[in-house]
Amino acid sequence: MDYIDRIRALRKAQGLTQKDMADVLGVATSMYNMYETRQRRMYVETFATLCSYFGVSADDLLGTGKEE
Repeated sequence: MDYIDRIRALRKAQGLTQKDMADVLGVATSMYNMYETRQRRMYVETFATLCSYFGVSADDLLGTGKEE
C-alpha cells in the first residue's frame, strides 16, 4: 500500500467523495481524481494539507512511521 492508497482509504473511511477532497484542497474534482489515479503527482503543500486534514503525520501516510 502506498501513500495514494492510504489517502484513498482515509477518504472512504470518512465517507468523503473525491469532490469533497477537491473542495478541501481548492482544486477541481478532475485534478483530485488525477492524484488518486496517479496521473499527476501532488505538490508537497497538497500532501501536507491532506496530512493536516486527516490528522495524520507524513510518516503515517508514507508508511514510514514506527509500527506499534
